[in-house]
Amino acid sequence: MGISYFNLGLYEEALKSYNEAIRIKSDYEYCYYNIGLLYEVQNDLKKALSYYNKTLELAPSFAYAQHSKEIIMKQIELLKNDVIESEDKLICENCGNINRSTADFCDKCGTKL
Repeated sequence: MGISYFNLGLYEEALKSYNEAIRIKSDYEYCYYNIGLLYEVQNDLKKALSYYNKTLELAPSFAYAQHSKEIIMKQIELLKNDVIESEDKLICENCGNINRSTADFCDKCGTKL
């Protein structure tokens, strides 16, 4: 169900389905991987990375998760470098969102910057 919802762009429903599958089988690495994909397409790189890491804890040889993790880590590094080079952006340490340099709080999660 989660994959179908994901493919339809119904991310909230997909997440509910994935979490239900995890409730039934807590070591189901494919659900953790799919949740990582879900967060990745929503540009929540920190959450995506955490789910790829969980997938790899359960299945260290899961090649797709390893590849996705490497891509996310490169994206985060590029964003950090871009923020360092640009005076008009700040990256939130909590969620990875890019904010204006004048922001006191993250626009996405509300964390103090």
